[in-house]
Amino acid sequence: MAKLVYYLRVIDRLLGSLVLLLMVAVVVLQVVLRALATAIPMPTIDTIELAQYFLIFIVFVSAAYTARKGEHIAMLEFKEKLPAKVRLVIDVLVYAVATVVFGLIFYSALRSIIINYQSVTPALGIPFPIFFFPTAFGFLLLTIEYGLKTLCLLLSKNLRLQEIFALQPKGD
Repeated sequence: MAKLVYYLRVIDRLLGSLVLLLMVAVVVLQVVLRALATAIPMPTIDTIELAQYFLIFIVFVSAAYTARKGEHIAMLEFKEKLPAKVRLVIDVLVYAVATVVFGLIFYSALRSIIINYQSVTPALGIPFPIFFFPTAFGFLLLTIEYGLKTLCLLLSKNLRLQEIFALQPKGD
């Protein structure tokens, strides 16, 4: 279990970084090609679609990394004024609800992929399951991350679970 959590945490960070690099390269390449070939007055739909795909990938796959780092929007000033037990209850409720909601979105994304498995995108003809994969994968990672946070809060005396949750890839 600990190794699985560790590798999932490495994957989200590496994939997010790699796809960001690819997106920047595609956009820069398009700008350079447009500057060299004045016959193309606007960006081709192919590179726009590819850049959109990369952006979707970055947002959804990197969301778990952002959640793990605690960088999502939070009302900390209000919460810090509450008693410790009330904060714990709020944290458990928020993490549990987030786990359920992200799990439902993952399930819906998976169903959407299955239902539309024969569809393709208009410009590049990318199969729909490939185009929609980052959404499903990102919400799976979010479900796991918030599920672990919920379990850690509920079983705060379970040191093994806390060790798994605290396991961070190098460089985090």
